[in-house]
Amino acid sequence: MALEQPFPKNVDSSHKEVFNRFIQQAIQELFMQNVAVTEDTMNNYLPNIAKLLYMSTSHWRGSLKKVAAPIVKSRYNLPLGNDEIPSKRGHNSQDIVNLAVQKVEDLLTDDNYVQDGEDDGGHANNYTHPAFREIIHKFFYEDSHGLARTFSDFFNEKVPDNVLVLVITIVCNCIEEYRHGQFDAINFTAQTQARQYNVIMQGLATIRGNAYHSVKLTNMLKLWAAQGCDLADIPHDEDDSRQPAAATVILD
Repeated sequence: MALEQPFPKNVDSSHKEVFNRFIQQAIQELFMQNVAVTEDTMNNYLPNIAKLLYMSTSHWRGSLKKVAAPIVKSRYNLPLGNDEIPSKRGHNSQDIVNLAVQKVEDLLTDDNYVQDGEDDGGHANNYTHPAFREIIHKFFYEDSHGLARTFSDFFNEKVPDNVLVLVITIVCNCIEEYRHGQFDAINFTAQTQARQYNVIMQGLATIRGNAYHSVKLTNMLKLWAAQGCDLADIPHDEDDSRQPAAATVILD
């Protein structure tokens, strides 16, 4: 549920289909263990199950942000890196704050924070900033309770698109916390962040609609998954595309 819809709204009509599917899956798994779930049980406890699901998803998002926050601060040098702070002569503390405000504005303008330079062909590397990779590895793969360990089928070949979008949403939230030039916490809740998640998902759809950029992103997500599995000692299939099909020998 956290992967498919990380911002359930306790549970509104738009999410009931996803919620009900997971409930039916849980009932089926219990049935395979010879545990029957009666209709009365469902009627009596379904509202509580929905509330528990909502609360657990919220807690899970909070845990992800705790991991992400220091990584974002380090990777983006927030509020300012040492080389970005002017010498004291001719500058006061407000000047430094103003520089930090401008830096955050520049990062968020046109979603510059999601890019990692350009490839050899001069094309932008979208949605592949190293901060995303580090957060994904640390939280989803290396953590002893990471989802990559529990749901390896979803993670061992490629980092799921939904995971990437959620991580980018959290990175945006962490950067915005420095929008005033210094740290000012912003709660990472469904109410405040679900819209941003949908906006980033639309951006991903744009990438997926472009053959060149879609393939490039997929290859990066496959590489991140392979690296994550290696870090966490999770068995995974090697990507044949990264292995040479045959030896190349030049005979002069």
